[in-house]
Amino acid sequence: MEVSVQLIRQIDKLEPGLREVLFAVLEEIGRQRKERVTKDDFEELKQIVRDLTQAQVRTEARMGELAQAQAKTEKELQKLAKSHHQLQQQVGGLSDAVGYGIEDRLMPFIPDFARLEFGLEVDSVERRNVEYAGGKYDEVNILASGHINGERCFLIAECKAKRGKRDADRFNGMLGRLSEILKGKLFSVFIGYTFAPEVEHYVVGKYPHIHMVKTYEVEMKARKLRNKNH
Repeated sequence: MEVSVQLIRQIDKLEPGLREVLFAVLEEIGRQRKERVTKDDFEELKQIVRDLTQAQVRTEARMGELAQAQAKTEKELQKLAKSHHQLQQQVGGLSDAVGYGIEDRLMPFIPDFARLEFGLEVDSVERRNVEYAGGKYDEVNILASGHINGERCFLIAECKAKRGKRDADRFNGMLGRLSEILKGKLFSVFIGYTFAPEVEHYVVGKYPHIHMVKTYEVEMKARKLRNKNH
């Protein structure tokens, strides 16, 4: 406790015994005040520590909840990815089934269609896996082999319900690979139920050697030739 100079002067005027008692009282007051301040500060510090501890506990609990939620989300994403993969397989299987259905239906008409469209006399028609070095292969939907005036020729057809630009790109890539294996002139036919205008423009502009033919046209042209011969 701080004591002013004026108070000290007043105390000095007192009797020695009383002066000693008064100084002792002042010292005790100062000591108690210091102790009270220290205890108050300590209690405040303890409260701060308690608050921080509780906040940490709440934070850890929240982090635990977030970790559980993240784990649950990851499991759900894995399930969705698995479902998506299964759906892709199902769609791919359905697409193959539709494609095979088109091939099987059109196979009997290919010789007459090839004769009328390209002048190709067909010797055989089949679905074939053409193998390359390294174990790779292409599945050719329709492969017809024959001749034109003694020259060996092949008709390569790919069948799908609905054609897209990527289908054309893949088909053209396959034709390039087949040209290295099949020794003879190639005729390429892109068969589908329908072609979107942008796909038609794309194929005509980029791959003019690929003939786009709708499924019903194959049958109509083949039947036209058969009727003419009869």
